[in-house]
Amino acid sequence: MTLRFQLLLGIALAASPAAASTIQLTGNLNDSGDPGIFGPGINGAGALFDSLDPSVSVNNIVLYSFTLESPASIHFSAPGADGTRIDPYLSLFAGSGSSATFQVSYFGAAFGDPIDATRSIGAGDYVVALSAFLNQSFAENTGVGTLGDGFIGLATYTGGTGYDLRIDTETVAVPEPGPAIPLAVGLLLFILRRPAA
Repeated sequence: MTLRFQLLLGIALAASPAAASTIQLTGNLNDSGDPGIFGPGINGAGALFDSLDPSVSVNNIVLYSFTLESPASIHFSAPGADGTRIDPYLSLFAGSGSSATFQVSYFGAAFGDPIDATRSIGAGDYVVALSAFLNQSFAENTGVGTLGDGFIGLATYTGGTGYDLRIDTETVAVPEPGPAIPLAVGLLLFILRRPAA
């Protein structure tokens, strides 16, 4: 192995590997004690939905907030409706709390189908809203708006109230050059500029 190839290999190996994580959210929309309903990181969550009948809003929306330190590919998967689970409807909001803005929604191709979707997103704060099919956010209906605008309140359970959402993220960190990388680059440039013997 030549010194030149060794240096190139060393530089390539200095890059950080992809970092992956998985979040699994399961519960039941009819369980008022379910910690996933208005999930973690949503301050004063009940106040976000004052425009709705509490019996509809509290029992039909699961919120989960997360932060990405770097751009990522994010994959959402949720089984379709059956005797125990809802027909899932998922919305992604950028930002945090009530000011988070609508980005995209996912649902099965046909009534009762699972969700299986991947999207590339930038670093920042996000909120995922999971509800039964047809319970869209007002922001989605109008094309503008925030999570705090609430949801229309329609929902179809198709025989079940359980939910099951998996969120997989894969990020690639871009390392800041440490002392070894500039040294290796300098040595490589020196080798490349040397006249052949």
